[in-house]
This record gives sequence, C-alpha cells and structure tokens, in this order.
Amino acid sequence: MGKTNSTGFRYIVENFPKLSDAELKEGVFIGLQIREVLKDEEFDNILSVKEFTAWKSSKWICENVLGNMKSTKFNEERPSLKDDPRVDCPPSSTDDIHIHQIRQLIEAEPKQSVRILADATEVGRKSVRRILVEVLGLRKVCSVWPPHLLAKANMDSRVVCAQEIVGMIDKYPMAKFLKCWATEDESLVFFDTHLTKTENKAWLAP
Repeated sequence: MGKTNSTGFRYIVENFPKLSDAELKEGVFIGLQIREVLKDEEFDNILSVKEFTAWKSSKWICENVLGNMKSTKFNEERPSLKDDPRVDCPPSSTDDIHIHQIRQLIEAEPKQSVRILADATEVGRKSVRRILVEVLGLRKVCSVWPPHLLAKANMDSRVVCAQEIVGMIDKYPMAKFLKCWATEDESLVFFDTHLTKTENKAWLAP
C-alpha cells in the first residue's frame, strides 16, 4: 500500500493482527488472506485514487492470471510478456519502404548527410547508415578534389584559343581584327566553386 501510514495499510494491520511487521512491510500474504481482501468492498472504498489504481491492476492479475482458473481472455489481453517498444524512439526499421525512400533521396542528391536523410525518412541515424552501407553498398567519398581545378582537356583548349587570338592579331590589322569579334555589354559574375572537402563528399557505389 506504499507508505505505512496510509489508510489502506492501517486497514490491513487492523484486519490481520497475526501478521508480523516484516510481513506487512514486504506485503507477504497467503492465499486465504488475499481472497478475504479481494472480497472486501470496504477496502476498495478507503483507498486513495493512486492506491486504488494499483490495487485494481493487482486484483485483475489475481482473478485472471494466478491460480488454477485463468481467464479465457488472458491471451487476448496480453499475448506476450515482452516490453512494448518506446513510442518516443524513432523507428529502426530497415524494411523495403525505407530502403526505397533512401535510395530515391540519394539518387536525387548524393551529397546528403545521414542527419538529413534521417530527418526526411523519420528513421534513426544508425538505421540510415546501415541501409546506405550494408544494404545499398554505398560509401561516402570526396567527389571533387578541392580546390576545384580545370581538367587537362579544358586547360589545353584555353591555350589553343589564346594562340588563335594571338595569330589573328598578327595576321589582320587591328581595325579588321576588332570587326571579327561580336561584343556586348560586359557583365561580371562571381562564381565560387571552392567547397570544403566535407561539402564535396557524396554517397557513391564502389
């Protein structure tokens, strides 16, 4: 009954005087004593709300679980004694639906982090990483070596264009050379491709 000064505890002390203090404190009762308390309607009325809630659960166990006669609805009420999953925990499922969702997100943007994928699919980060590595067989690599450099073919193309321009200047007079170029208002655009190594990492298949 919780505290020894509670109404329910004092009621048991008065109705079972033969019980020792140790037995009362530990809640040790025999079958006959338990049956008497179960049949006593006055005992239910003197309990507090918190005590009555706990006592109601205990009565249900005594009447439907313990003893020789079990309730026919026992298996319907509780088929397993295992703990229920915590509601506030994110699902750790690696089923086909979550695998398909993560595959689509990675195909659309390979540089997404595990945290972003976990938030988008509402799956735990450990499960997301397990799907990426073990199921999809991906590994995160640096897709572009920073700082960003031109490929050798692009560099060679720029050299060829510069040599052609120099050759045209030597071949034609300046007035004719300028007529060969179509000019317009100049617009300067700042384009920065210098990303960090972490920002350039992407999920790729081996």
